[in-house]
Amino acid sequence: MTDPWAAARELQQWLEAGRPLPTIDVPDAPLADGEVAHADVLCTVARYYATEVHYPLGQRLYFEEHPVLGRRLREDLVPTPGEFQAAQRAAEPQWRDSSAARVVLSSSALHLQHGCAGGPWSNFAHSHLAGFRPDANGNYISMNHPPHDPVLLGGPHVPWLTAALIHLLNRGIGDFEGRS
Repeated sequence: MTDPWAAARELQQWLEAGRPLPTIDVPDAPLADGEVAHADVLCTVARYYATEVHYPLGQRLYFEEHPVLGRRLREDLVPTPGEFQAAQRAAEPQWRDSSAARVVLSSSALHLQHGCAGGPWSNFAHSHLAGFRPDANGNYISMNHPPHDPVLLGGPHVPWLTAALIHLLNRGIGDFEGRS
């Protein structure tokens, strides 16, 4: 495998020389008529969301001295303050469900096939992208794409995808044609 940063630098130099973004054939991707694929890679994908709080119950046993029934073993159903806080922290919004996904970058959208081959596709049109933030180290890209949960892409192809996405969003290709 080539150095991911070297591949991103080569792409950047290629684009700065006025050449078009390379295209590839991806026959099984859900591309619309006229849509062109530029990348077909594997990445890790996570979503950012909160969940319901689930408090731990029945974690401890203790002996109770009952005045009528005598000594008996009981289960403590009340979480300790630390367990209560840990359950609340676990339910807060955070990156969850990290898994492998196939990523097809096209002229007008980012297509994610969850679980790789045979999984369902999610399509994120460039024109609906509300936020795009690459990590300074190039390890991941976070994207906000309403009405979907924010998405985090990670893996060795992220530097190249970042360069390609920035080009697509800033150079007037696909849905952004004519914008500067």
